Amino acid sequence: MPARADKPVLRERVESRLLQIAVEVRDENGRFIHGLGLEDFSLGLDGRRLQLVAVDELCEAASSPNGRAAAVGQDARPGEAHSGGLRRRYVLYLEFSLLSLGARLEALDLAARFVRDTLPDGAEAALVATSTIDGLRLLVDFTRDRERLLGALARIRDDPEFIFTFPDRRRGRIAECLLKPFTLCRSACSSWAAQDTQIMVSALDRLRRLFELLPGTSRTATELIWFHETGALFPSEVYSLPVKYSFNRWDAAPELEPLGAAAMGAGARIHTISLGSVVAGAASEARNLGANFSQRTGGFNCATADRTTCLERIVDDGRCRYLLAIRPPRRAVRRLSFVRVDAPGTVSPRVIPLRFLDEEERWKRDALRALLADPPPREIPVGAVFTPRLRTGRRWVV
Repeated sequence: MPARADKPVLRERVESRLLQIAVEVRDENGRFIHGLGLEDFSLGLDGRRLQLVAVDELCEAASSPNGRAAAVGQDARPGEAHSGGLRRRYVLYLEFSLLSLGARLEALDLAARFVRDTLPDGAEAALVATSTIDGLRLLVDFTRDRERLLGALARIRDDPEFIFTFPDRRRGRIAECLLKPFTLCRSACSSWAAQDTQIMVSALDRLRRLFELLPGTSRTATELIWFHETGALFPSEVYSLPVKYSFNRWDAAPELEPLGAAAMGAGARIHTISLGSVVAGAASEARNLGANFSQRTGGFNCATADRTTCLERIVDDGRCRYLLAIRPPRRAVRRLSFVRVDAPGTVSPRVIPLRFLDEEERWKRDALRALLADPPPREIPVGAVFTPRLRTGRRWVV
C-alpha cells in the first residue's frame, strides 16, 4: 500500500501592536467608578494627543458586578456583565540595607502577621529579600502555601546573611556629625552622606530590576509591599547638612521615574510600610517619598501609626482597573516618555512614565528572567552570562 502522506500542519502567528496602560478611576469618596468608555478618557503622550483604541474594565470577582468593555466600533451596554476577571498576587519585599536591627525584626513580624492573618485564602504570594551586599534574592516564588512563606520568614530572622548594620552605623555617624563644627560638617559629614545616598540609590535600582523581571499580564495585578525605615532614604537630610549638600525628595525624581515605568510594565502597585524614624525631621520627607510612589503606581503609603490597618486595606481594597489600549511608536525610543490620563474622577496614576525597549534590551531582560527562574530551564544550561554589545547582521558581538 502506498505510504500515507502526512497531514499538512497549519501554523498561525498573531502579533499585537497595542500597548495597554492600567489606571484606576475613583470618585470623591474613594469608590471605584465603573462603566467608563472610550469617550470618557483623554490621553496625551509627551504633550501630544494620543489615540485611544480600546478600553477594558477588569475587576476581582467580588469587586464589580457591572463592568463593561468598550472598543472602536462597538457599543457598550450599561449593566453588561464583564467576561473577564482580575487576579491579584502579593510580593513581600524586605530591603534589609534600609532596615536597622530593631526595624528589621518589626518588618519580619509584620510580614509574618500579614501572611498568617491578612493574606486572602487561595492568594499567591512571594518573598523577596535584598541588600547592598547580596543583591536580589527570591526566597519563595509565588505560592499559596502559607507555611512555606512563614518558614522562610522564620529562617531569615536569625540568619547572619540577612543582618546588616548600615542604618545603625548611620546613627553613630549622625551623633558624631552633630557635634562637629560647621567646617568639618561640610567635609566629613557630606562624605558620609554621599556614601549613604549611594546605598539608597542602589536600593531603588534593585527594586526597579525586580519589576523588570516580574512577568506582567493584563489580567494579573501585583501588590508589592515594601518594608523600609523612615529616614534611611534621605541620608543627607538626617545629617543636617546645609541646603547645598542636602538630598531631598525632588533629587530622587530621576530614580523614581524609571521605577514607576517598570512597575507599570509589571502591572504592579508599590505600597510603602514605614518602620520608625532615624531623625524626627526626616519622617515627613520619607512620607513624601511614599506619596511619590503612590502617585506613580496607585499604591498606599502606610505611616508609622497605621501599619496594620494599612496592610488590611491593601487586601480589602476591591481592586478594579481600566486597561487603556494605545498604539506604541513605530520605533523604540530609548528614553522615558510620559502619558497623561484624564477622566471624570480621580485617576491613579495620572501621569505614567513609559519606557519602550528595543531588541537588545528585550534580549537582556529575557536572559535575566531565564537565569532567575526557579527551577532554571533544563533545556538551557547556563555556565556564563554574556552581555550583548553590538549586533551585526544576525549575530551579536558579546
